[in-house]
Amino acid sequence: MPYPPIIQSIFIVMPPRRRRPVTIDSTPPDIRPLETADSIQSILEADEDRTLEIERNRFAGRQAKASSAIEAASQHYRNAIDAIAEGDWSSRFDYCFSLFEDGAECQYISGNTLLSEKLYDHLLFRARNRLERLRVCRALITQHVNKGMYADAITLGLRCLREFHIRIPRLPSAGAVSKARTAVKKIAADHLPQLAALPQARNTDAQEAIELVLSLLFPALAADRNVFTVLFAKFVQLSLKYGHTPGFPAAYAFYGLHLCYDLERYEAGLRLVKAAYEISESAPIPTIHSTITYVLGKATFHWGGDAETGEALFSRAIEQGMSAGNYAFAGLAMIEHVHAAYTRGTLEHVYVLVQRYLPLVIKTDLSLRLLAFCDYLQLILIYTGSIADNAYDMVRLNGSYADAGAEDKAVDKFHLFRICTFRTQQYYLQENYSEAVRAAEAAIPFISSARIVPLYQEHLFYYALAICAAWDTYPGGEKFAVKHKLKHIQEQMKKWATVNPGYYKHKHELISAEIERLSGRESTAIGLYQRSIVSAREGGYIQDAAVANELFAHFFLSKGIEKAARLYMNDAYEGFKEWGAVIKARSILDRYPELLPKEEQKSDAEGRDRRSATRGSTNESDLSSVLKAAQSFLEEADPELLLRKLMRILFDNTGAERGCILLEKEGQLYMELVIAANADDSLSRVSIPLEQYPHLSGSIVRHAASSLAPVKVDDARLDERFREDPYIRDHRPISILCLPISRPEHPNVLLYLENNSVSRAFEQYRDEVLRLLACQAHYVATMLRPMERTFPLNRSSDGQTRPLLLDPLTSREMEVLHLMAGGLSNREISEQIDVVVGTVKNHIKNIFSKLGVSSRMKAVSRAKEQRLLAD
Repeated sequence: MPYPPIIQSIFIVMPPRRRRPVTIDSTPPDIRPLETADSIQSILEADEDRTLEIERNRFAGRQAKASSAIEAASQHYRNAIDAIAEGDWSSRFDYCFSLFEDGAECQYISGNTLLSEKLYDHLLFRARNRLERLRVCRALITQHVNKGMYADAITLGLRCLREFHIRIPRLPSAGAVSKARTAVKKIAADHLPQLAALPQARNTDAQEAIELVLSLLFPALAADRNVFTVLFAKFVQLSLKYGHTPGFPAAYAFYGLHLCYDLERYEAGLRLVKAAYEISESAPIPTIHSTITYVLGKATFHWGGDAETGEALFSRAIEQGMSAGNYAFAGLAMIEHVHAAYTRGTLEHVYVLVQRYLPLVIKTDLSLRLLAFCDYLQLILIYTGSIADNAYDMVRLNGSYADAGAEDKAVDKFHLFRICTFRTQQYYLQENYSEAVRAAEAAIPFISSARIVPLYQEHLFYYALAICAAWDTYPGGEKFAVKHKLKHIQEQMKKWATVNPGYYKHKHELISAEIERLSGRESTAIGLYQRSIVSAREGGYIQDAAVANELFAHFFLSKGIEKAARLYMNDAYEGFKEWGAVIKARSILDRYPELLPKEEQKSDAEGRDRRSATRGSTNESDLSSVLKAAQSFLEEADPELLLRKLMRILFDNTGAERGCILLEKEGQLYMELVIAANADDSLSRVSIPLEQYPHLSGSIVRHAASSLAPVKVDDARLDERFREDPYIRDHRPISILCLPISRPEHPNVLLYLENNSVSRAFEQYRDEVLRLLACQAHYVATMLRPMERTFPLNRSSDGQTRPLLLDPLTSREMEVLHLMAGGLSNREISEQIDVVVGTVKNHIKNIFSKLGVSSRMKAVSRAKEQRLLAD
């Protein structure tokens, strides 16, 4: 029997979990109205409780966010969103829309990008007008930029601008670009105070349009300089007409970078960036200020002649950006900081920085930054001799260049450029000069898209050196064209050296020395070699000084002047050792034993013996573990399989046989994760108090938790400290390690490991590596927690209600879903549908997002509920 209209209307505003059938039968008629009235009263009271619950959680979320307790804020917003019912959207649309916006932003800041994307998708589904759609689109553009999907960000943004009748073509004509450049060419640092004095834009549409253009400037600067020029001219035009918006200093900072990188007006660009920074400092908006801090760091490091200040600004931008949720620019600053260490510091310093930033990159889903860190770690492993040279596959994660572009929406040209440049340097240091030239020329197609990323200068430097070293292999007819390339690079370095002598002077001098050598002007070459070595040493460029010393030694060897060659080859050997390139130093020793002291040869032989005896138990194992963990995040879309991989890496690093991750909540310790290193890496996700879990040493865990210090037991059977522990007394475990993980971004987490085969199993454990791996495992475990929320319901033909799929699966995603349901791995699916593994991973991630799940098993189950798969 259908419900009366009043009951139907009340059901609309109730949350689904509170809906209960109201039985209305025909007898006895005298009590039916009373029963109905009681049911209505109960429903109204429940709705009032639900409304209070929503408001209470929203208020708590705002308070937590204001005090930077982001994880707590995320949970409160999730609770509030879960309590929203369909009727709320009808009665309080603005309130619901704002709540979902705040919740999506908070999930994004806390690193839960999957749920954030789902919430934004739902907002697009709900949006009633262009301003609401644009609010959501700007947030999505931010996420595209965060992931390095610059072309997607530009396309989405230009489409949104049409709603304001602003039409900018995706491929502007040369005339449009020239006109735009003319309109803004007089913009300089002196004009910024006048622009800052402009009134604030009052027109709502104008504000939204200006902010939208602003959000597109950086992706356009990174990916398409012509679109950037037209967009910046439009930004200036709108600002002069309607007034500026709070983020306007960032636009001029980006234009300053454009002046440096594209128009080669270095001093004007740097002044403009500094002026924008000063304005943003006077009334700082955290996201804007962190962005401009990054831009100033980049401009200062590359063009300001002050590398140390540039590095300090990168560190500041990272701290500010992470605090403000400005992950895109915090991630860019991380890469710049690592690159600065790579060019000016040691490989060990590079590794320390990567280890520091890796948890932040993983937590915030900065996949392209993660890919960059993998590239740097891989290179360190090669130069330190931890992996064979042929293990460094230039496209290991991307398949071949052709395959990578065949299906993916965009090839990561930044990654490919970086790989080719690293390969150029690696081949050059191995004295395989023809291959170095080939690798450098393979990078050329990606330069236009990667010109503002670090390593462009290194690419030109090693390309020129490789050409000079391979000069005799060129046929006579090709030498004229090759020499023209050399001259072009030399002139570019000379121009840069006048702007920033500390960074570029020694590079220009070394390239010039090689050109002079080839031209037969030996006396000039000698002076340039010497000056290059001195300049590199003064600037702290260890690897460049070592390269210059080796080239100078080769020069003297070719002239038969062995005494001078011995001096400079010894300096090259010591320089490469100081940088950390053990393999390069060893190759010098093997090739030129007569030029190096006997003591060095004896010391190196002893070092090789020690290295062979201890391989896998020192930093190399740590490096390899960190790299494997980072690559796992890139390759595995299923969080549960990813968690198993991470714990397997952790076990391989320590030799543990079983382990647990514990979490302190409200002063009590809970088991969160238990895994054993058996054939299938059996995994249990639990949440029970420590006192109720009898399969570990509670006294060791409590001691580590209270002292916040590691507890290492070499043989629990003999250790007097914990002899009364019931678990140790009854089960006689042997090696135990309990490590507290106390980081600002994590609650109190503990890692507990056991090895019951040998004593002293954890004698050589490394605190930082284990903390890093455990943090990653804990983060993935949190991803696996339920993320249910309210979705519109769809009533099927059989009368059952199921969540409505707002974004249907594509035909290719359906194909992948069927293969996934058949139990195929990512690799097997890629072979079946003839795409690279990275593409399969992207499809699976999209499937998870659209179905609102976090694992393969749940995806198949949800797909069957949706009738996408047969039962």
